[in-house]
Amino acid sequence: MRKIIRILILSVFVLVLGGCGQGTTFTSKSNASIDDVCNYFPKELVEEAIGRPIVKVEGPGLMTDKVCNYYTDWQEGFYGGRLGGGPNIAVVVEEGLAAWKANKEKNGYLLEKDPSITMDHYIVRNSAKQIWQVTLILGTDKYLRIQANHSAVDGPGLIKIAAKFAEKIQKSK
Repeated sequence: MRKIIRILILSVFVLVLGGCGQGTTFTSKSNASIDDVCNYFPKELVEEAIGRPIVKVEGPGLMTDKVCNYYTDWQEGFYGGRLGGGPNIAVVVEEGLAAWKANKEKNGYLLEKDPSITMDHYIVRNSAKQIWQVTLILGTDKYLRIQANHSAVDGPGLIKIAAKFAEKIQKSK
C-alpha cells in the first residue's frame, strides 16, 4: 500500500513539474490513456526493468509529445558540435500499425512473440536475428515502439522493458 501511495505522490509531482495536460490522449483496446510518454512510463520503471540507472530523460520532442528518450549515458557533444546525447531507449506512440507491420515483413524482419509480455505485441529481429525493437499494440491502428539506440540495452533488456510497460498498461484497465 505504501508503494502505491509513493508512486501516486511521485506521479503527481512529475505531472506538476512536467506541465500536465499538454499532451494528446490515446485510448487503446486496453483502455490505457497515454498523454505524455515520459510521465506515463517514469524512468524508475525502465530502471527496474534493466537493473541500471537512467541518467537523463528527454521528451516530449519538438514536434510531438508522443516520444520519450531514456538515456543510460549522456555526453555533451555526443553527435558532434553542441548536440548532447548518448545511448538511449526511445519510446514512441505511433499510428499506422498495418503499414508498420507490412514494412517490417517486406524488409525481411522477423516478428515474434514472447510470453513475458502480457498484451498483444511484436518482437522485431533484424537479418542477424538480433532483437532491435519491441512494439506493443495499443489499439487498431496505434502502437508503442520501444527501441534501443547506441547499444543502450540488449534485446532481452528491451523485452524486460516491454513486459513492465505492458504490465502498467494492463493495470490501467
